[in-house]
Amino acid sequence: MKIVGIEFKNINSFAGKWDVHFDRPPLSDSGLFAVVGPNGSGKSSILDAITLGLYGETPRHKNPEERIIPWQADESYAAVTFSVGENRYRSEWRVKCRADSLEGPEMRLLELNGGESVLEDRIIRVRSRVAELTGLDFKRFCRSILLAQGEFAAFLAALESERSEIL
Repeated sequence: MKIVGIEFKNINSFAGKWDVHFDRPPLSDSGLFAVVGPNGSGKSSILDAITLGLYGETPRHKNPEERIIPWQADESYAAVTFSVGENRYRSEWRVKCRADSLEGPEMRLLELNGGESVLEDRIIRVRSRVAELTGLDFKRFCRSILLAQGEFAAFLAALESERSEIL
């Protein structure tokens, strides 16, 4: 699995729409990069957008739809475009706000090879299909791809057998 890009709107402190394209320069010019910055700069919010787009969950919040939407935003969404081999997909998560209530969340998974076709449009099925396609469910993704805030210390403190399982 390779993450090609992310789009998100109104996620935590990121008001408005944001796009990150990992397949375009300058990010595509380096084989490896890091998301860095001072406390409060939004690093974890970007990681939240990735896990919301793929799995509809975040490592930081049990019910993210109730926690990540900025005050007075009408909707939040996160979409992750990823490839597996030669195939390209986009997984999307969305929640709308209406008069002090939430609509959603909703998810869908699209195949992008030569057009857009919806593969799944129910949350549980999207999560299962993403896990099937990538070989990573939410927990494995967080443990192997995403070392969330505070988890690095746990990784360092883990027994050798536990660290090798994580890696």
